[in-house]
Amino acid sequence: MHGGVPPQRLVRCPRTGLLTDPAAPPAVPPAPALDPGAVRLSLVGMTAGPQEVAADFYGYLFAACPHLRDMFPPQMTGQNERLFGALLKIVKLLDQPGALTRYLTQLGADHRKYGVRPEHYAPVGEALLRALRLHCPAWGDVEEQAWTTAYTTAADVMIAGAQSCAGPAA
Repeated sequence: MHGGVPPQRLVRCPRTGLLTDPAAPPAVPPAPALDPGAVRLSLVGMTAGPQEVAADFYGYLFAACPHLRDMFPPQMTGQNERLFGALLKIVKLLDQPGALTRYLTQLGADHRKYGVRPEHYAPVGEALLRALRLHCPAWGDVEEQAWTTAYTTAADVMIAGAQSCAGPAA
């Protein structure tokens, strides 16, 4: 037994290597690990709008992982808006761990229908950081760390949300 959980129910997290109970709700790390202020301040003075930032993000992602292009529609305008809207919602919820966890858990579960797998999250994070570095004039080490922590948190909760769903993706 591992912390009162039968060993047959534990699953190794692909990102951290830690054993987790897939039936347990995912948890956001303690708030001090996140720096919502630095994340929000990094967006002040952003040099482009949602379409351009998202287009650069997807350009970086598809250049690094061309096989992921087929997971997206041919016309990306709507997808760009959805991506930026989700990103802004996550930023808004960074200092509300319960609401953030609920949102990201559902988002992760919803992404199953597109075939998103845990290994897709790392290149997505790299592409996101690259696009933000390009368009956020106040980018530095603090912002890099804040966004890395925020993205890692979001990805971990989304992965756990997807893994906690029983049965095929709807």
